[in-house]
Amino acid sequence: MDRCQRNVEKLPPEIIQKILRFVPPVDLCNVVLTSTLLRTLASEPKFWSGITVRQDKIQQDGLRQLFSIDRYKKVRKIDLSKMTFTSEELLRNLNSIPSSVNELNLKDVSVRKVPAELLAGVASNLEKINLNGTFPTRAQYCALVKVCISSSTLIDVNLAYTNFIYEVPAKLLSTAVGNLHKVNLYDANLTTEQYIALLQGLYSLL
Repeated sequence: MDRCQRNVEKLPPEIIQKILRFVPPVDLCNVVLTSTLLRTLASEPKFWSGITVRQDKIQQDGLRQLFSIDRYKKVRKIDLSKMTFTSEELLRNLNSIPSSVNELNLKDVSVRKVPAELLAGVASNLEKINLNGTFPTRAQYCALVKVCISSSTLIDVNLAYTNFIYEVPAKLLSTAVGNLHKVNLYDANLTTEQYIALLQGLYSLL
């Protein structure tokens, strides 16, 4: 044990944890290897909430295994973009997302076999969801749009390069978009009626 480490370990635990707040998660991986004391103190979930989970780790172990580890229980961001899952794997991972997660990236992941209620339930607890290129079904679209209206947290939704949004009633879509801070509908095949409703809704917010 080097002198620096010995000096650190002489500090009260609460002081050590205050210092650890400023250590990036990537460096915490090294801290937990130095001693039993530092491993215990540095394993508090609050220190790991901003970590970026490696996709190969998700592919190998799944989110259920990840969130069963105490230090990862407050991870806020999950990136599944461009990953390939079987239907069972995707359902298992979505069912394993806890309420601590506030950002989910599903870009280019096919969600068509995910029950609409499950997709909407996951989205309802988030602040941001990226569904770019996921091609939701009609039922999923309707459920997602309703969540945009009812959720107290969801503020950023990306629906670019998707389909079937033209099935959503124009007024309902306008109300949903009006509740968001940011929405991406690029190449989402909106109808003229939906465009008009969206513009009228946005104008009323000015």
